[in-house]
Amino acid sequence: MAFEIQIDSSLPNQRQTIQLDNVEYILSFVWNYRELKWYMSISDFANNEILTGMKLTGDGLPMQLWRGRSDLPAGTFTVIDTTGDKRDPERYNLGVGQDIKLIYVPEDEVTI
Repeated sequence: MAFEIQIDSSLPNQRQTIQLDNVEYILSFVWNYRELKWYMSISDFANNEILTGMKLTGDGLPMQLWRGRSDLPAGTFTVIDTTGDKRDPERYNLGVGQDIKLIYVPEDEVTI
């Protein structure tokens, strides 16, 4: 079942350990003050970088280019604007209690 990744937009730099598809990963989120954008990176549990500096955008499909890689989760991440406007995440509108969410969709629920 798809679920929201718990991001606290009050923290401009954060990391979390999360289990996706029965594998533990480390997700890192960084607010880039120059570009005014959120970036996500994925590492394995031993902190080896797998994918770094992926910009989170409102088009809803940030992970589609990397689907199918054996070192990444089998599902996909998608950015959803609950207002329906497809806005890019801003400094304080992403995450828990905010209008924009980062959702993980397991492989068996991915429709594209």
